[in-house]
Amino acid sequence: MGFTLTVKAGKDIGLRKDFSQSELSIGRTSDNDFVLGDAGVSRKHAQITFENGQYYIQDLGSANGVMLNGKAVSKEQLPDTCTIGLGPVVLEFANEDKATLANRRPSKPELLRSARSSAEDEPETSEESEDVGRRRRPRRNNSGENISSDRRAGGRHASGNLARGQNPSRRRMSSDAIPEDDDEGRALSVAERARILRENKGAAGKVKIFMAERSAKTRNTIYASIIVIVVIVLCGAVYFVMNQQGGGGGPVASADLSQKHFSLSDSLGEKVFGYGPDLGVNTQTRYELHFDFEVSETIEAIYYLTFDSQGVESSDEISISLNSVPIGNVSGGLGDYVKTQKLKLPKKHMLKGNVNEILFDQLKNTRSTGEKTWAISSVKLQMVPLPKCDVRNGECTREAHQHFEVAEKLWNTRQLAATNAYNALSNLNTSMLFLEAIEPKPDFTRSVQQMTRDVEKYLDQVCSKTMLQVKRNEEMQNYQAVVNELKNGLLWYPGPDHSCYGRLKDKLSEYE
Repeated sequence: MGFTLTVKAGKDIGLRKDFSQSELSIGRTSDNDFVLGDAGVSRKHAQITFENGQYYIQDLGSANGVMLNGKAVSKEQLPDTCTIGLGPVVLEFANEDKATLANRRPSKPELLRSARSSAEDEPETSEESEDVGRRRRPRRNNSGENISSDRRAGGRHASGNLARGQNPSRRRMSSDAIPEDDDEGRALSVAERARILRENKGAAGKVKIFMAERSAKTRNTIYASIIVIVVIVLCGAVYFVMNQQGGGGGPVASADLSQKHFSLSDSLGEKVFGYGPDLGVNTQTRYELHFDFEVSETIEAIYYLTFDSQGVESSDEISISLNSVPIGNVSGGLGDYVKTQKLKLPKKHMLKGNVNEILFDQLKNTRSTGEKTWAISSVKLQMVPLPKCDVRNGECTREAHQHFEVAEKLWNTRQLAATNAYNALSNLNTSMLFLEAIEPKPDFTRSVQQMTRDVEKYLDQVCSKTMLQVKRNEEMQNYQAVVNELKNGLLWYPGPDHSCYGRLKDKLSEYE
């Protein structure tokens, strides 16, 4: 029993692994037997089982489902070779049992015929050739009957000669016995392989099969290589400990925690996630950052995710997923300057009474490659309860439309007062709260959503220009100009409805 999985599409493309267990779990978390780090793969996505001599694939309730040769399945028997789709990942499945049978060793009758043919080509000498002749012609007793016991004994003798001289690959070998006098190595039969795998589970059986098929010279080389590797690792460990205790050398990079699931409380304080000490990263998550959280089952509310980013140059670098569903990207910032972002979490993808997962996926880095620096900090979940209104008599719709009309007037006159754009955003957010309670959505919902995006983009640009001017004045050491620029910027953001308010206030506190 055995099969292989090869990644044909996804982050780990080209990865190939052999398995022999009767049940294999596949998912994104480290407790799975086969771990896939792609964003579209669920924590527990699928499993492969061996039942009644056949392999089956089963969907474990994943968000993006399981595709078998391009067809969506919940549980299906696997052909000997096929493709399995798990979200963005494509795996190639190969049943190694069938491949082993197809490439089996010659049968015993074939080996006997080969041995007899070889014996005829060699000059027969004295007793041995006469004995072979006798074995070919069964002896009879005085009554003319075959002496079957002699024939069986002759058969055993011939098989013994064959095992010792003609075909050593047919010898029965215990899984614990590795031949020490085999100079050429040999391929084990299907039965011998199966016996070893039964007596030695998992990797131990595969190692014993590998070593049994190697020549004595190759085995000795492998043993010597293992000893050298162990010595190098031990020397490296000793050097690391001595270097740490002695205080020599530079800072040692922390272990990568890309597969760890943090709680949102872990983001409070001084923790900075991502990759790159020049950005202040002290918790290394080079290619992924996971957060788990739960939401209230009783309170109807809208949830927003807020966070600070740094070192992100463009919006195609880091994607954000909620429970394996992409919901947005981290916006590009101004060089290494910290940028605060606020993202609404879609209600339809939230899990009430269960653990939700937020994933920041650095698309420029993978598990084995990529050195793109990035930083995420101050990750928070903001809950805004829905307003109380009567949906049946149209109260919610009227309130939503009224706030939208006010926002539209303020937005059209944004050049007349610095606060008009901010106040327009506040009214649009309130309109969206009322719209959350209404199903189906009224016709003006799309207009509210589009205007919200336009106002946020406009205020983001104003904030970026303000922070850029602040940075230039700091480089010129013109600190009074820095203070004036920050105070002027706060005129555009009189309250916390936009993230720039907090950034300007924090920066101004450094100079007051």
